Amino acid sequence: MLNRRDKSLPDTAPPSTKPTLASVAPRYVELKQRWDELCQREDELTARLRPIVARVAQAGGYNTAAVMPNMQPPPPPAKYPAGIGRLIGDVLPFKRPDAPQPNEIVALRAQAAGLSDELSDIADAKAVLWPELRKATFAGSAELIEALAPEYSAIARRIVDALIELGGALADQQSFVRDIERQGATVQTLRQIRMDHDGADQFSRIAIALRSAVAHGHVAASEISPEILLK
Repeated sequence: MLNRRDKSLPDTAPPSTKPTLASVAPRYVELKQRWDELCQREDELTARLRPIVARVAQAGGYNTAAVMPNMQPPPPPAKYPAGIGRLIGDVLPFKRPDAPQPNEIVALRAQAAGLSDELSDIADAKAVLWPELRKATFAGSAELIEALAPEYSAIARRIVDALIELGGALADQQSFVRDIERQGATVQTLRQIRMDHDGADQFSRIAIALRSAVAHGHVAASEISPEILLK
């Protein structure tokens, strides 16, 4: 017979799933993934392009005068001119000559141009994608905050209660100190806990935080002493 109090038994209750930006905003996830892919590809292309550009520049490949003699020749013909073909085409079929090998610098320039074109496309794509990604980020963030609101409300309430308790404790400390001083004694050796070392009033700090909590709806103003809120 199973002991229902046996804590070693497996928990059959389904685990709670905490909302995340990915779970509440799939559109954001889709756009962010594409953005990351574009950035990764951009980094890869830039890393490949940089040494090629350096080699071409070192060889003077971007100097127009130096490159002109190495320009690609026109493509070889695909057939005899009409007059020649009529005269010998039947006995000597046309054979297309092999394309000449390009100069190394010309080939590197062409490779760099291809990489640059892709980088340009990526930059243009990111320019279009970025505004939509920002909108999806803000919209998804709002949905996430709304989904997590109950959890944060509990945290905010704990902060409010702690602030009220802290204010009461500081007031008790202040009363304690004044009672000693009224007797003509000094409190230099009391080792007080203080929050006003920078010159700001410690009660004002608490009041500012509590007014913020009221403004954001974490606590009703009626639950807090007016004397505290007016500090």
